Amino acid sequence: YVRVLRRDKDSGGGVGGGLYGDWWSHVLSWYQASQDHPENVLFLTYEELSANMKEVINQVAHFMGKELSTNRVAEIEELCTFKRMKQNSKASMAYVNNFWRKGVVGDHINHFTDKQIEYFDSKSSNALPKELLKRLELSK
Repeated sequence: YVRVLRRDKDSGGGVGGGLYGDWWSHVLSWYQASQDHPENVLFLTYEELSANMKEVINQVAHFMGKELSTNRVAEIEELCTFKRMKQNSKASMAYVNNFWRKGVVGDHINHFTDKQIEYFDSKSSNALPKELLKRLELSK
């Protein structure tokens, strides 16, 4: 499995809600699976993908036992941009209202109140291990 997760603050799922129920339990279960079975579960974050897509593409290829040429990585990178994915009917999840927003890391600041952000940060600090908080860019 390759699982890319996003901070709930930026996912648009609401603080703790969304498609998979409680965000913290969902994220922690995938993270723990990746720690227990690294040969079977690759845990990535949207933030990591956004920061360096080429590196993440190569990481996924390596996980799958594949070598990719520089040209193939560039082709995959173009096909996986937020704009292209949003336009792809196979990736659109049209049955989910507002599944695609802006694809901008940190955009939660335009949607959540200070109280919601404070609640999310507090619950995250209590529910998730420090190394995961760092990966999700939630540690202070």
